[in-house]
Amino acid sequence: MTLKPLSTLGLLCIINTAYAQQVIATAGGDDFTIGEVVTSSLSTTNSTLTQGFHQPYFGIVNIVEYTDIGINVFPNPTQGFIQIVPQEDINARVILFDSRGRALINQAITGESTIDLTGFRQGEYSIIIRNQDQVIKTVKILIQR
Repeated sequence: MTLKPLSTLGLLCIINTAYAQQVIATAGGDDFTIGEVVTSSLSTTNSTLTQGFHQPYFGIVNIVEYTDIGINVFPNPTQGFIQIVPQEDINARVILFDSRGRALINQAITGESTIDLTGFRQGEYSIIIRNQDQVIKTVKILIQR
């Protein structure tokens, strides 16, 4: 006899927790949510930016497709020097970023090039090779000693 009321109560609890992270009130452009103190939203005619974890809408903004013209970057992992060998002559820039996003090297290349990384600590770095119009290649480089 008590099993039915307990089952009903359990079902109601499950339904309520499924909606636990929804916005429960709005006031002056700020949304108050359970589990997060305050989220702030900025809106224009074309878009809405919500600060924090609460994102009311999901959508893909842009898909960027890179043109790979055939560039080899080796050795990886490296102890100090890397070779950049394009299949054809290019007029591009090599930019080396650390894990914090700081640009450490910004160097022009026109063909096969050697980049000296001996002055940098061990760790993971990102190399972006780009021409004037677009990113040609992105590579993660690991420096090990």
